[in-house]
Amino acid sequence: MPVTSSSWYQKAVDSADRIQPAHTSPWKLAAVYALLSIAESHVYGDPATRWRSRPETTVVPHGGELLTVAEAAAMTKLPPSTLRYWRHIGTGGPLSFKLGRRIMYRRSDVENWVREAT
Repeated sequence: MPVTSSSWYQKAVDSADRIQPAHTSPWKLAAVYALLSIAESHVYGDPATRWRSRPETTVVPHGGELLTVAEAAAMTKLPPSTLRYWRHIGTGGPLSFKLGRRIMYRRSDVENWVREAT
């Protein structure tokens, strides 16, 4: 089902964009965003199945492979929470960076960090 500017979904998104988080209670914000998420899944399909066809890792132009926190944790045999904690305190762990909302690691950085740690 294509989304047009006059569709109910677009109207809901426009209404949600007018919400001022500083003047709205947290539970109302959570409810609005939950309903928008449900509406989006009806319009565009379930996000869980929509992204399944996408490969787990992405190859970047300079030849390095990007890893998620879970993939970096599997590669280092550490819990993901340990990598997140090290990143939070700013010491230890391989180099990471934000790509949009996601934390990513370059495979070469993780391999170098493991090599230096041994």
